[in-house]
Amino acid sequence: MKKKYSKNSLNEIYEAAEKINRREPRLEEILATDPFFSFLYAKNILRGRFEQGEATIAGHSSWAYQYCHCVIKGRWPQIEATLAKCPTQVCLYAGNVIRGRFIEGEKTIMQLPCYAVDYAIRHMKSRWLEAEEYIAKSMSNKADSCGKYLKFFPEAKADWIARGWITS
Repeated sequence: MKKKYSKNSLNEIYEAAEKINRREPRLEEILATDPFFSFLYAKNILRGRFEQGEATIAGHSSWAYQYCHCVIKGRWPQIEATLAKCPTQVCLYAGNVIRGRFIEGEKTIMQLPCYAVDYAIRHMKSRWLEAEEYIAKSMSNKADSCGKYLKFFPEAKADWIARGWITS
């Protein structure tokens, strides 16, 4: 069983690693127990991947995303299933890592209109037909995300009226 370290202890260990500014196996073993400090160690000290800490990082979607974006600087297939479950991480990963669609995460955000609208505009750059019913039906007024979607894709309005999702 891995020993648990307090945040203060981990912070002191990380600071010691910063002062040494090179690989130190004894410190790495401890830092690898925490996703935040594993990420910091990889980013700021190793300036590259920290394989010993990757299993810990992979269990936390926000640190996994940060690790992909700032350390790997590309896709990390092993964590995509985890990221695909979190709407915020889906949008960030699509925009900052993939720089396009993250198809595995689309099901997660399709039914969440504010995410779906942003995703369609920023990452798909086109109408998202599969999500439009959720977007149209969930909006109570045209000043919110629904209005933003229709501003970018005005041709959707006639379709939505014809389907009875909105009134003119």
